[in-house]
Amino acid sequence: MDAIGSAAIHQEEFQLVMKRLTNIAKILNTQESSIDDDAMKRVLPNLEITIKALRICLEEDHKFEISSTNKSQKLKYDQRHIQTVLFDALERLLSHEADLIKDPEPRAKLLSEGYFEQQMLRRKIFEKELKLREEAAKVDASKTCKELLFQLHQEHGYIITSYLEQCLILHGTVPVAGLDAAVVGNVVARFYGVTPAQQGAFEQNWRSFQMPLEHCSIQVRADQSTSFERKAARQMLMDDKLDLFFNFKHKHSQGGTWVRRLLNAPYMPTMVKRDRFQLEDKGDSFEISDVLRKHRWIVILGDPGSGKTTFVRWLMLQYAQAFRDGQDELIFGFTRMPILIRIGEFAEALAENNSLTLFDYIGHHKWFGKPVLPPNMINSSTAGQISRALQDYVKKGQALIILDGLDEIPASEQRSALVNLVEKFVDEHVKTPLFGSALDNLHAMHLNDNPSQSGGNQLLITSRIVGYHAAPVTGHFSHFIIKHMDQDSMKAFVDFWFHAVHMKIIDLLKLIDSQIPAGEYTWIRHARMLKTELDNNDNVGLLELASNALLITVICGIAFGSKEMSLPKQRILLYSETVNSMLLAWNNKGSSINEGKLVSILGDIAEHIHQNSSSGLIEEEDLKKICALSIRSYENMQNPTADDLKRFDNEALQFAQIIRDDVGILAARGESMYGFLHLTFQEYFASLNLTNKQKLKHKSNSAGLTDVQLIAQSLHQHIYDPRFRVILSLAFGKLSLNQKKGYFDSICSAFLSESRAANFFVPLAPLLLISCGNDLSQPLSSDVLFDVLDLLLVAAGRDNWYSTSPNLFTQLLKSVDKLPDASVTDFIHRFLSQHLSQKPPYYGDINTYDPQSTTFEFYGNFSFSVVSDNTTDVFCFEPGPVAVMNNTYSTIFMPLQCHAEISRLLLLKYDLQKKTYAQSSWYLKTGTFYYLYYDSHRQRLFGLRDVYTPTYIMEEYNTTTLEVIQEYTRQNGTQYGFACQGCSVFNPDENWIVEIRIVSAGQHYDAYYMKMDLNLVGKKQDIVTEFQKLPEFVEPYTMTYDIKTKLVLVTWKHGTIFTDTMMIYINPYTGKLHNEASLLKTPFGWFVQSVQALFDESTRQILFLIQQSDLQQIQISVWAITVEFDTMKIIEKKQVNALAGLQAWTFFKTEKKSNS
Repeated sequence: MDAIGSAAIHQEEFQLVMKRLTNIAKILNTQESSIDDDAMKRVLPNLEITIKALRICLEEDHKFEISSTNKSQKLKYDQRHIQTVLFDALERLLSHEADLIKDPEPRAKLLSEGYFEQQMLRRKIFEKELKLREEAAKVDASKTCKELLFQLHQEHGYIITSYLEQCLILHGTVPVAGLDAAVVGNVVARFYGVTPAQQGAFEQNWRSFQMPLEHCSIQVRADQSTSFERKAARQMLMDDKLDLFFNFKHKHSQGGTWVRRLLNAPYMPTMVKRDRFQLEDKGDSFEISDVLRKHRWIVILGDPGSGKTTFVRWLMLQYAQAFRDGQDELIFGFTRMPILIRIGEFAEALAENNSLTLFDYIGHHKWFGKPVLPPNMINSSTAGQISRALQDYVKKGQALIILDGLDEIPASEQRSALVNLVEKFVDEHVKTPLFGSALDNLHAMHLNDNPSQSGGNQLLITSRIVGYHAAPVTGHFSHFIIKHMDQDSMKAFVDFWFHAVHMKIIDLLKLIDSQIPAGEYTWIRHARMLKTELDNNDNVGLLELASNALLITVICGIAFGSKEMSLPKQRILLYSETVNSMLLAWNNKGSSINEGKLVSILGDIAEHIHQNSSSGLIEEEDLKKICALSIRSYENMQNPTADDLKRFDNEALQFAQIIRDDVGILAARGESMYGFLHLTFQEYFASLNLTNKQKLKHKSNSAGLTDVQLIAQSLHQHIYDPRFRVILSLAFGKLSLNQKKGYFDSICSAFLSESRAANFFVPLAPLLLISCGNDLSQPLSSDVLFDVLDLLLVAAGRDNWYSTSPNLFTQLLKSVDKLPDASVTDFIHRFLSQHLSQKPPYYGDINTYDPQSTTFEFYGNFSFSVVSDNTTDVFCFEPGPVAVMNNTYSTIFMPLQCHAEISRLLLLKYDLQKKTYAQSSWYLKTGTFYYLYYDSHRQRLFGLRDVYTPTYIMEEYNTTTLEVIQEYTRQNGTQYGFACQGCSVFNPDENWIVEIRIVSAGQHYDAYYMKMDLNLVGKKQDIVTEFQKLPEFVEPYTMTYDIKTKLVLVTWKHGTIFTDTMMIYINPYTGKLHNEASLLKTPFGWFVQSVQALFDESTRQILFLIQQSDLQQIQISVWAITVEFDTMKIIEKKQVNALAGLQAWTFFKTEKKSNS
């Protein structure tokens, strides 16, 4: 133990040995008398052997220390052998120590802790050894790389130097559009105080501006798509190829097959998710330098304009400069020979030579048609030299190969072949130093591969997101998506952009007149305005545009030439300026489509995409059809000739070709797929369409409608779709620009009138108007504003938004908070004067409902008195389940349930012939009725309600006074679970009730079949005769009983994530389930609010009325579905709008001969 302190090499192992020996010595010295003799006899001899082995290890450890300075010292054992002996000794010592402890509990604890300590020590030593290996490998790799690079330079130095210089020329700058001489001249006059003559000379000498490619600060996030999803996308491609092979006669139609499947794929990102600016968590970001240091096979994905090509050009520039300057290492790792290949150009070369491989193409590649050597060096000899040189760098593992635009494969039949060629190249030429490939089935061999330390070739592929899903590479590639620029990145780019432009201005001014005072920091003052705007989180429109790498250059151009001190606050004005700036380039593309016609086409495409594609994409054939129809509408041709139709088609083809070749407002996102460059453009053009009077008159039957009514109807038809909220807000912003007196107010009033006619449960129209204040150029008038607030506050009070819809309540508060104080004060005075003296009416309506036309017709109403217990004056009433006196079909009984601070109940009796009614006294401090039945055999009315849930009371009521006659049974919900409204059936012949109850099972709920025998009432307190669990049953909605077949048809929720509504039969005598079928799909992220079922025994059909809602309960859809009871066959399914607020209605069937 004394000698252990001198251990030099294996210090950590000997420290743990010391701990074990100390414990053993302590036990032997203090507890010798209590140790079992057999244990002592067994431990001591073995302990002596272990200690001898430890002495030898300690001696060898000292020898290792000596050998590190004296190389002639010969060692009997190596370090690994000593380490093995030490760990064996540790296990023996732990066993000895445990044998000396009699009590089993502390012995077990000792063994557990001891083994854990040894495991942690092994792990620590392994990690230390791994780090040493990595350091050694890095040194060896660095040495090897330097040696190989030196050899390659000796062999190919001259031609490679020329190649690198050409790379610097090809990728050194990027053009900046929109900075014409007049715009820049005005800036010079404002910021540099030049004379008109100097300004004129400046404008004459100004040429197009090339921005130095010195700045490219992109961040990426890991792609969340799984390898399964990528394989599924690849399978679509393979399926399409097989379809093409077996159905050759349909070859012309194959372009849309896999495209359509792809657009509907569940993992396709929505445009909203891609383009909405958010204050993102930077924790999910990766610096591109870290990506290149840690990953060998990389795929960078991004939408058009996200900066993919600019990034790879910048990367080429960094590597080319480092190589030219003899720099061994970059922040990305070892300096490798950069080789940038456009996949589109490789595909063209492959079309000419189908035996061409990607490796053979290296050196013969070009950049947009420009060779990779200076023009003065181009000849047959140098072409072969540069090809051999670059291919040698690849063979020696000293290259960075960049493949730009994997999605730019021009034909679907080429796609699979080209992707296979890329994968073949990767498998043969881009491997780890241990020869691991990205395509290996087992990738454990390269889990620790670090290309920044181990050398070897590296591959980077770029692609548009959608196009890549159509043709993904397989294997263990690391996938990343370019993130939207955050505010810091935006401001850094603005600094760089303004600095570069102003430096160019200063250089030119000095050439014109060296006496002109050119402040080097003028750019800071000029950029400050835009940076201040970007700092404001309320500038949502600006931030959404500027988060795109291409669009921020447009924004910089607008801010650069603006004479105002700020950009437009209203989104519609900012988007308009941005679009106009980008449309300037359209006239330079040789198109016969003028700007007005182009805007019309883009509007029609935007509206179509927004209504039909959550992914923001449109197929080429659909695009051309819409384009041709839009041109015909724009030219207002009612009866076009054959020549006109041909011209429309030609212009549509020309339109598609231009957007295919260039990234503009609308861009190609993959083969045969197009989409707007940014969601904001799609929303902007769609908003123009919704307010275009000429288009609206052309599309709809507008006879008798004014322009105001036409626009109000156009806007209101999208009020229920949350994807149109921004579009509607932009549309109102557009309309508010019209300064004609009363015009904007008249549209707002007509819009509110449309909303009243639709009778939405949630007042969506006033909610939209009050929330779009930031987009309006003129505020809402007092009359419109008061109307909006009145509708909202009445709805909020009526439906208790504070408790039932906190999201709506918060949205209302935020919107009101932004209003001027004077407007709010005036509204309060008007509201109180109108409502303060009025007593709230307590009444309900009875209507007939026609399932065919889905319309309501007033039948009668009733009123009732309220008995307050002085806790609240606010009441919210809902009807409960209806019992029909089915021997006469003339009287109904219905509970009224009041939900306020304390729940209340009453029973109502209504005579449908005389239209008279009566009510019971109030049942105070009670809950909800779950069912109510009228038994014509026994002339009795009974039902189930809860009291202080979960206690349930079944009782009988007097059909005249509606007071309680007797209690049938009382149940504890913890014993029989929770009752569900609408989930019970009654057999009057046999006098039993069957229910489905819900029972809590910890983290989930189970459904139970329960049967109660009413013949036992008065004989037993507990009348439940059957109670059993229903397998795989989540939540029941309705139960429909057919006394003829003695079957019950149940509707129920399928699951907790995918909440489709299902149907199934249940035997009411046994509880057995059979014949499951689907009734209605529930959209992902939605839920079912209400299901009601009406059974017509004469037709043997059930009418289901189902209301679904999104999670915010703003978007609502209602379905009327007719189902045949005996077969579960769906006879009719239709979506209706007239039933908004279905959950506030209770439906019942009164007469067999009536359809009401």
